[in-house]
Amino acid sequence: MTRLLLVAVALTACGPDFMGRRYEGSYAMVFQLPSGPRHMEGLMRVAFNVYEEGQAVLIQNATRCTVSARYVADLREPDANGQLVAYEELRDVRPDQALVCYAPEELGENVWLEFRLGSGRIESGRLKLSYSGDVWQGSSPDFADARGTRLGTFAYAFEGTQVPVP
Repeated sequence: MTRLLLVAVALTACGPDFMGRRYEGSYAMVFQLPSGPRHMEGLMRVAFNVYEEGQAVLIQNATRCTVSARYVADLREPDANGQLVAYEELRDVRPDQALVCYAPEELGENVWLEFRLGSGRIESGRLKLSYSGDVWQGSSPDFADARGTRLGTFAYAFEGTQVPVP
């Protein structure tokens, strides 16, 4: 219920710091499993919303996981030529409201992705995201109860360009 409320807030533009953007691009996921490496990729749209003092929600249409992050605006650093480059950062990228998400159906039933914190960067109208973690199989997404079996690891990357929001 809390997750739905947060997504509804982000989608309806409530809150003092709302910023709505959309990015289109491609994602890639790499899995290291006992059966061998697996690679998945495809096109994806990401709705990016910032609300309540720098808390961001990213809704990804091609995965079954909505992620949250801390949004930091207006950062600057020198590039290779010494010119200052403006960028925005997404810190502590993680699934919204939990540390696990469903794995793609191709990996089997009751398979979950448990995240380590990831990162993101927005520069010149391009969004780049990356995160990684462990792949688990079990009847519960709450692996603190030790009912799951670790199957392997995964890495995820997205890169897309900002497009107009209708």
